[in-house]
Amino acid sequence: MLLDLVIDDRGNDDALIAQLFKRYGSMMYYAAYSILQNEQDAEDAVQESFFTIKKYINAIGDPLSAMTKAYVLSVVESQSIKIIRKRARLRERPLKDEMVGKHEEEMIMQNDQIARAILRLPEQYHRVLMLRYYMGFTVDEIAAMLNKSVDAVYQQISRSKRLFAELLREEGIDIG
Repeated sequence: MLLDLVIDDRGNDDALIAQLFKRYGSMMYYAAYSILQNEQDAEDAVQESFFTIKKYINAIGDPLSAMTKAYVLSVVESQSIKIIRKRARLRERPLKDEMVGKHEEEMIMQNDQIARAILRLPEQYHRVLMLRYYMGFTVDEIAAMLNKSVDAVYQQISRSKRLFAELLREEGIDIG
């Protein structure tokens, strides 16, 4: 099982890792899947996220806090983006038509363009977009996670959407 792979070296932090997995594992999987749209890649992103979390386990205070929740979600988001980048590098190799149909190839290319546009946003902007639209958090929840006022989060979302629309246009994606 995934948790066994992460805690197989039996350090002192196993109980905290297990608690984080129990509390946030499903949420992390959902977040990764919403970005990657692939079950196996989402599972890989969650597993790699827990390896990263284990490296920095001493930075986690209260495992039930909003800060911890924001941290684990940002780690899985970063891992998901790494997987998208890896896909893009692999896709640069010639594809055979029998392996990937034209429709699927066009969808993958458009998703890559969207991912590139998201990655070009400053971190503060891409984080609020990911939390709000990919992970489905409310503005109140995002404000608590980021220690910001609700008004500041609304303003950041608005700025993020404007900048994101500009970047999508630069990528050649028609946003209507």
